[in-house]
Order: sequence, then structure tokens, then C-alpha cells
Amino acid sequence: MALALPTGAMAAAPPQPYGKHDAGGFRNVLPPAQGANASLQDIIAFQATGRMPPHSDDQLGMYTNLAYAVPGLKRSDIPRFYKDATFGVKPGNLESTESPRDDVAIIRDNFGVPHIYGKTRPGAMFGTGYATAEDRLFFMDVLRHAGRAELSSFAGGSNAGMDESVWSDTPYREADLRVQYDRAPSLYGRRGVLIQHDVQNYVAGINRFIAEACVNQMRLPGEYDLI
Repeated sequence: MALALPTGAMAAAPPQPYGKHDAGGFRNVLPPAQGANASLQDIIAFQATGRMPPHSDDQLGMYTNLAYAVPGLKRSDIPRFYKDATFGVKPGNLESTESPRDDVAIIRDNFGVPHIYGKTRPGAMFGTGYATAEDRLFFMDVLRHAGRAELSSFAGGSNAGMDESVWSDTPYREADLRVQYDRAPSLYGRRGVLIQHDVQNYVAGINRFIAEACVNQMRLPGEYDLI
């Protein structure tokens, strides 16, 4: 979740107290959990011992048990099957804090979920891109190639049929994609400009993580080595 704070509120992007700006509480559950990019060492350890990478299945038990909770599920049972997703992090549930840029802070709770605080909207979008790449970079790369009907060149020839299907249904070329982006202001006015700025800052956050991970390759997804 990302939150843009009022411009000039503070010199940095401070985390807000648990429940601040919240609408009264949220609950959710993610069977594959939050996880993060699994390094090659994480993958090797799983193959050797069955040990899952951190936060890769720590919500599965709640989700699985929910199937056996009906009929008779009560409102008071909800916390047993859905985790707390209220804005902010309780002090005792804080796992890590990082600031990839001066105007953003990323606070992770005890389920590994990133809570992103930007001093400005650009900071919040940058942090969202950074955290997404930190957790899902390889998956993002798969989808990027799939959307361009280039998955077989990235992940192997067994995906040629999927590439053929994408190309026959949505034969966009790079020029088509660029036109969609460039026309946003003329089609949507101020909101179109905002979309462009959001995309720029989101991509900048992704690229910042990639640059850092290329220096510290323990942060790169292990799938790149495997394929």
C-alpha cells in the first residue's frame, strides 16, 4: 500500500502511526504470500531441504483453514483467516525499514508487506516501483515479455504457442505503445499528464532497484541464473 503525504509536511517521508488515514480497518489474505525475490541460494536451499524463502507461504495456513470454517463462520472468526491490512504497522510488527530515495520510506510488517510512504506523489510512485521490483522483478519481466509476444525468447521455446496467441489477438508494436502513452494528455488532460508522471516515477523506482541489485547480486531473482 502506498500513501502520499502532504507536500512540505516534513523534511522526509516519515511513517505514519498505525491506523492513520485508515477507513476503519482492512483484512486480506494472499495464499502465495508476499514473499520477495528468491535468490539462487534460496532456490537451492528449497530444492535441498524444502525450506521455503521468507514470507513465501506464511499466509497459506489461514487461507486453507478458511475452506473448513463454513458453515458457521462468525464475524469474530475473521482474524483467524485474514491478516490485518490496516494502514501502517504496529510497533511490534515492524520487520524492516528502508529509504531508496530521500522522499520515500518503505516499512515492511511481519508478513513482509511493504507500506510505502512518500513525501509527495512522485515519491510514493517511486517507492511503489522500487518495492514491486524488490518483490516481483522476475515475474514482472515475464509479463513484460509475454505482453510483447516475446516470452519464448526469454523463457524458452515451449512458450511459442502463447506468443503466437498474443500476437494474433493484440498485435501491438512498440510504436503503438508509445502513441498510447504520448496521447494521454490530449485524451485525458491533466489526468493524462499525471498518468505520464506516475509511470515515469514508477519506472524510475524499478530501475533504481535493478541498478542496486546488479551491484549486490544476492538481491537478484535466482530465476535469471536458472534460465
